[in-house]
Amino acid sequence: QLEHGELVYHDFEFLDTKITIDGTTATVVGKVICDATLYGEHRSWPLQIRQTFLKSGRQWLASRSVINLW
Repeated sequence: QLEHGELVYHDFEFLDTKITIDGTTATVVGKVICDATLYGEHRSWPLQIRQTFLKSGRQWLASRSVINLW
């Protein structure tokens, strides 16, 4: 979708975001209002995001993302 221009992100407004770190695992949970155009329809999408990151050396690498409408 991104490669073909069917999905274009314009802006993100992050709300109520929490970050927890437990050893080499970090979790980001929060709500975001995503301003985007999807298949020609421009609107704001209320999304709840949960992302997990694993530490590798000095970097945090995304390992899982779950996104739902709220």
